[in-house]
Amino acid sequence: ILNSEFVADILVSVRAKKIVASVVELAKQLDLTVMADGVVNKEQAKELFGMGCNIMCGSYYGRYTAVTII
Repeated sequence: ILNSEFVADILVSVRAKKIVASVVELAKQLDLTVMADGVVNKEQAKELFGMGCNIMCGSYYGRYTAVTII
């Protein structure tokens, strides 16, 4: 689970974006599912999806939602 504090800053902080991208990449290499918590807008969702995040939740979606459903 990607902490909402990192997700909140991915559009404004290079450091947060690198941390999230690194966690997603590591999870992919280990065949793990990645869930991002605290997604509040479309731009964050697009960024996370582009990184390979599998599941996102937050006020943008409501409840936990698989990317394939969106």
